[in-house]
Amino acid sequence: MCFLVFISIVNVTNYHLMNRLFLPASIVVVFLPFLITGKSKNILYARILVFLSVLPTVRLLYMMITGSFLPA
Repeated sequence: MCFLVFISIVNVTNYHLMNRLFLPASIVVVFLPFLITGKSKNILYARILVFLSVLPTVRLLYMMITGSFLPA
């Protein structure tokens, strides 16, 4: 899966191929830190980074629901 993400990033000139490779692979790769059972610091950092990457999406969903797109 990580190889597919790398190949899709390399193929930026072909937008259709890039999305067909990247989107399914990114859905699976995001959950890998949560599937690995361990107490390693690297796994903890990966979980924190995944959580932080979700925060802007939650903010955008809130803005779409409330209809307030003005800067704070």
